[in-house]
Amino acid sequence: MVFDNLSIWDDVLHLGRRVVWTRGERIRKAGDPAHGIFLIRSGLIKVSAVSREGVQRTLWLMGAGSVLGEAALLSGKPYRHEISVLESGEACEFSEQVLMRELLEKHPALSRQLLINIAAKSYIGSSQIEDAVFLNGPQRVARLLYGLGQVHRSSGLSVSHTAMAEMLGLHRVTVSNAVSLFR
Repeated sequence: MVFDNLSIWDDVLHLGRRVVWTRGERIRKAGDPAHGIFLIRSGLIKVSAVSREGVQRTLWLMGAGSVLGEAALLSGKPYRHEISVLESGEACEFSEQVLMRELLEKHPALSRQLLINIAAKSYIGSSQIEDAVFLNGPQRVARLLYGLGQVHRSSGLSVSHTAMAEMLGLHRVTVSNAVSLFR
């Protein structure tokens, strides 16, 4: 998920702490407590579900302008997913105290943006369930490619068949066959 509204945060960046993430770094794992939220300023973050057997499925990708950690923090629950860095970048971390006493109370535009972020994640989650139930493999691949193109505003994305298969819970061969069919 990528939002075009980084400037809405400019007036409050001084209230946060700059964090730098490197490619391959694990930001959070399931069970970690939430102590704040992160505004992703650059880079690409992957949010994954991991089964008890260790099978990992990408739920979504987050880029500049996305907010990470608000669901865990606001629900009072620990993180449910593994969060890792695909492309190095930086974020601004806001503590729970700053979020509750400063951002939500004194900055209604940011409160609205956080609600939009949560709603977008809810929409993505429900769409993923719907796709898994109603669409066949090639249709799911087409929808993923279309969505990635929209988010990244490009038709020349470099996403491997293996990565797409992992995101969709399909076999790599199914993805490769679908891409060949599209060509």
